[in-house]
Amino acid sequence: DEIFNNRRSEHLLHYSLRHLRLRNKMAVSYLAVVVALTWLSHLLQVVDSKKTYAVYFDPKNSHEYRNPKGSGFVPVGPDEWHEVNYFDDLYDWEQHSKVRLGGNVCSQGLVNDNQSPLYLGPSKWWLCNDRHSVRDWGGVGCEYDFFSTPYGLRADVKSCAKFPTEDLSRTTTPWELMSIMIKTPSEHTINGKTFDGEFILKHRGTGIHADRLTFVSILMDASGDTSNWELEKFLRAWSESQQEQYYKCGKYYDSKDCKARGNRRHLRSNNNTITNIFEIDTNQHMYYYYKNQTAAITDRKLIREKYRPYNLIRGRTSEYYYGYEGSLTEPPCTEVVNWRVLATPMKISKDHLKGINNMIAAHLDEYSCTLGTVGRRRSQYNCYVDVARPAQSETQIHHLTDCTAWVHEP
Repeated sequence: DEIFNNRRSEHLLHYSLRHLRLRNKMAVSYLAVVVALTWLSHLLQVVDSKKTYAVYFDPKNSHEYRNPKGSGFVPVGPDEWHEVNYFDDLYDWEQHSKVRLGGNVCSQGLVNDNQSPLYLGPSKWWLCNDRHSVRDWGGVGCEYDFFSTPYGLRADVKSCAKFPTEDLSRTTTPWELMSIMIKTPSEHTINGKTFDGEFILKHRGTGIHADRLTFVSILMDASGDTSNWELEKFLRAWSESQQEQYYKCGKYYDSKDCKARGNRRHLRSNNNTITNIFEIDTNQHMYYYYKNQTAAITDRKLIREKYRPYNLIRGRTSEYYYGYEGSLTEPPCTEVVNWRVLATPMKISKDHLKGINNMIAAHLDEYSCTLGTVGRRRSQYNCYVDVARPAQSETQIHHLTDCTAWVHEP
């Protein structure tokens, strides 16, 4: 009996140890599975947390690839803008109007799209039913915030005693000017011609049209090298704003190799003063000169002056336009925009165009103090970039009309 009991005890001990080892192996395997799943979940979260933003070049092309916004962001080219989920560099229409942007609708080539911009020309389906051209009232006591963005030059109307407004035919309430944008080259074309740039006046609706926007676009033509003093007031303000940003970052822009150079130390002795002059020297290096001219450095100065954006419309030779129902030309490409693209362009000088192209290419990110343009390089011979969305497919629901005469009603 004693021998039997000893053997039984040994057997139980052996069984217990074997069972314990099996449980330990299972525990280790279970722990490994948990660790693997946790790592995979974290990896998926990291991928999902990447912010995708719109650029005008093709990031899949190794010769074009760059990431102006840096780590944590993924650039997305125009053909894949429907994947964009980061819009902070763009005008926030939901904050400044009753427009609801909804999800990203930057799909391309679908039958029911109302996407912009378009190739403009004679209407295929619709006749113009408007009774008059765009009419405007200039506004009172407005402050403008001028600055560059990765997508072009922008000026926001910050406050007014009375906002500048447009009256569009067949609408019953005024449209208030909220923002101005310059893009180069033009996003819209007329009869196949692309223009040097596009000056866009962006309005929000009021009353029954509060859920829509109206953009009045003036194409820019520098072929005749014509001075435009009204435009120059705007360009000087943009120039001064960009100079301030370069000063704050202690940088200058060298257009010979398209880079921002310098550091903060070489500007500390200048007593926080800047010049209001934007210059290009004979060596084709674009510098920002800091002379002993007093001007306070602020976070983006609000400029109150007698800017008259509608004078740029009045100075043209024709009141006619192309009209259609389209979209924002940047993500999320929401289809809530009444477009009025004036049929005759605004004449500008070659120097003005050069300054515009330089400022767009030299956009400096205000947080990282690095070059932030998302434009596509146009040539190896200069630093100019293309910040125009490619033309989209026209459909019947765009209701494109070529207005060359007005309907007279009793």
